Amino acid sequence: MATLTAQEIELLSSKANAAKEAAYCPYSKFRVGAALLTESGEYFTGANVENASYPVGTCAERVAFGTAVVCSSSPQDPGDSAAHVITHTIASLFWPLSY
Repeated sequence: MATLTAQEIELLSSKANAAKEAAYCPYSKFRVGAALLTESGEYFTGANVENASYPVGTCAERVAFGTAVVCSSSPQDPGDSAAHVITHTIASLFWPLSY
């Protein structure tokens, strides 16, 4: 896979940041968004999905890859595919504290 351009990195970061809004995280309140760019030039996003049974939750990266597998317009052998992924987790530099 080719090296990403600055514009592709910026777009991946923007899409990952926007994907956080779809996160389902009622327990941790920690939103994670991920975006990936396939070799064919398609962008896919995902967000974390929590479950009351902690190990059953799904990370944003896995959701993005699953979406790519299901929705890609150019299906290919997964062994022949590659993707760049950027994850965006922190919206601000300061964690809100309550006492």
